[in-house]
Amino acid sequence: REMDEPSLGADALAALQDILGESALGGDLSEFAALLSARRAAADSSDEDESEDGDSDTAPGDDSGRQPGESHADYYRRLYPERFAEEDTAAQAAAEAPVTEPLALVTIEDEYVQNLVLKAFERRPHWRVCTTVPAAAEGADMDESLEPYDLHWGEYEHLEFFSPRFAAGNFMASCYYNRKGLIRKGHLAHIMEKWRTKNPDKAPLAPKSYILTLESGKENDLDTSFPAALARSSFPGFNEGQGAGEARDVVDDGNVWILKPSVTNQAQGICLVRSEAQLREAIERADDMQRAGDFVLQQYLEPLLL
Repeated sequence: REMDEPSLGADALAALQDILGESALGGDLSEFAALLSARRAAADSSDEDESEDGDSDTAPGDDSGRQPGESHADYYRRLYPERFAEEDTAAQAAAEAPVTEPLALVTIEDEYVQNLVLKAFERRPHWRVCTTVPAAAEGADMDESLEPYDLHWGEYEHLEFFSPRFAAGNFMASCYYNRKGLIRKGHLAHIMEKWRTKNPDKAPLAPKSYILTLESGKENDLDTSFPAALARSSFPGFNEGQGAGEARDVVDDGNVWILKPSVTNQAQGICLVRSEAQLREAIERADDMQRAGDFVLQQYLEPLLL
């Protein structure tokens, strides 16, 4: 195709002179204009040759050189293969490397559960199993005598949480390190309420909960410790829409709440209450271990479960 002789407009030259200064352009714009025109002509000629040869890899509507559907990462990998050669070689070597047999450490004190887990691994012959309790359970940082393992399924006290192996993320464990934050009902309710406060526009993940903590050393003196714990919990009462001066323990109209001792499991100590009097009676029936921890008072979801 015929091309107009490339030229640089007078306005563009004047703008360059204002930006760069007359000294930067040598005072004579004709030589500078000729240089720019020559470069533009060479670029146009190169584009024309690629178009005629049909080798252009420019995607429709894309002047970057990327092919249709090609990601930026793939484009740069194709454009600069030498930069990615080492990475590609390492990835290929890892893919071709033989898969080693992973090692599982199983140290569960309950013999029945231990045997169930061991039988599960027997059905997975590519796993090797060790049942030696690490010396970390006795206070050491890491048991160097053990072969590096990939999974530890055992008691919380057996896990090598403070070992370099755990810090490096080189094995999986069956227990969460800060387990009280999840398995203690009081801790979990506290975390959920914090989330609710920080995300008021999102649907709540759990029913509204209040935490009752009896004062340490006064767990058995409920005449003073129970009213104080109820006040600290900010629990509003058992009746919806009640006024500030109304009684909180009207049984007939009270909403159902569920009381859960924080330190128990298997539904031990859980009960339903409709009034402050029933709430106190439930805490009175709790044993010393339950009263030493927190109680979670949670709005019950109706209809009642059977």
